[in-house]
Amino acid sequence: MRVFYFFALFLFSFSFADELFLYREKPANYVQYEEFLVADGVSVIGPVKLLPYASLDGLKVETGSESIKILAVLMENTGKNWKNNIIDKHISVEGQGRFIRGKVKSIEGNFIIIDTNRGTVITTLPDFPEKISSVLRWEELFSPYVMVKINSSFSGNSTFRFVYQIDGIKWEPVYLYKKDRGFIEEFIKIENKTNINFQNVKLYVKYRNKTFKEFETSIESNSKKLIKIGEYTVKNGIINTENRLIDGKVAVYNRDEFLGFRILKKNIIK
Repeated sequence: MRVFYFFALFLFSFSFADELFLYREKPANYVQYEEFLVADGVSVIGPVKLLPYASLDGLKVETGSESIKILAVLMENTGKNWKNNIIDKHISVEGQGRFIRGKVKSIEGNFIIIDTNRGTVITTLPDFPEKISSVLRWEELFSPYVMVKINSSFSGNSTFRFVYQIDGIKWEPVYLYKKDRGFIEEFIKIENKTNINFQNVKLYVKYRNKTFKEFETSIESNSKKLIKIGEYTVKNGIINTENRLIDGKVAVYNRDEFLGFRILKKNIIK
């Protein structure tokens, strides 16, 4: 049997346009799509760079065809510890009257060992990222990547799905009750505590294992975003809708006066 090793190099972008599943009480699921030209027989595709700080304990790789069988998945740069991720990378260390440039050999305790043009240098480990720089972008330092060994019975293009979890982005319901006008607005508040910009991502907001809302949007890094999804009339504190709204915090206004926060429970403002 002939064995083909097929490597496809990708330009890594800081923006992503795939699928994002948000939950209230557990990490988000990210579905990343990659297309490869596969060869007939055994081959290796990749490397595929995933989102920075992706959790790969539950990584799932799926093929776009029953004619392709996954034989093995190799994962590298999976650690979330930046000290581990800069080993074997070229960096610059500065501060306290020093400037050292070279390849990191190892980190031992509070010391970093760097292979420079003038030999091996051992120096104290500075705080990251203030005193350490690299020609690599931060996502290249912190993004894990995978190689997939496959066995295909055909040659041609095929799409692969990489499904994994990411921490730092969640959602919650938010309500704005305009008491003087007798109606309440329903919002989804998305809080992104990561350094990732999600551009034109297909977003699925999940609640109790069901898809609560589905739409396309963009979410900036380290930001909060409110998305209005509904508006209902209110009478005697009761929401006029046949649908059960999700319990949550309600900001109450009477004209422009903020009256405080209340709680929405079982479609009743309390």
